[in-house]
Amino acid sequence: MPTVHMGVAASAMERCGIRTECGDMNREIAVTNKEIRMLRVRISKLEKWITDEACEPHAADPLRCHYGNPQSAGTVVADTA
Repeated sequence: MPTVHMGVAASAMERCGIRTECGDMNREIAVTNKEIRMLRVRISKLEKWITDEACEPHAADPLRCHYGNPQSAGTVVADTA
């Protein structure tokens, strides 16, 4: 999200340590932008994890080996023995 343009007077006041409305808004925008960047990184890590999990065989997962494909959950196979 872009920051708000501060005029010459507001910039000078901020440099002197005087808080301005535009300066406060820009600080809030900076925090929000940082949070957005962190969330994007987290989302991309989760997407990579999901992709990696989908590509790996799950023979080491005893529940998946026992119960089979979770997409076929709810289907009942009759025991013919």
